[in-house]
Amino acid sequence: MATSKEKQNLRFKITSQRINKKVRYDGFTKEEINLIKAKGKADQFDKELSQFWSKAPRNSNGVVNWDAMTESELDYFEYIFKQNEMAINKMSKLEENGVDVDKTLNMFMMLNTGSVSF
Repeated sequence: MATSKEKQNLRFKITSQRINKKVRYDGFTKEEINLIKAKGKADQFDKELSQFWSKAPRNSNGVVNWDAMTESELDYFEYIFKQNEMAINKMSKLEENGVDVDKTLNMFMMLNTGSVSF
């Protein structure tokens, strides 16, 4: 059964509103903003790594078959792995410099949550 054009347009509108939502950094220091952005990048690359592992070709015993991968797939894996490590290292350095990770991320979530559940 085909989806009506109105429903499809509504889905596109909801998705575009979610993607284009403004992010607020009110009251955060430069280091805290860097921590929030690094956390977002780490989450993004962690999801990409999970997706890579789920789609990687496997041998009969379930181990990843690295020989069956193309050069571009290997380059992609290397890129997302390095980017994930860089984001995690940046977060660690900021934490060592005295930025409170839990407090910062909790405050950021409170500022940027669009709905409330009771």
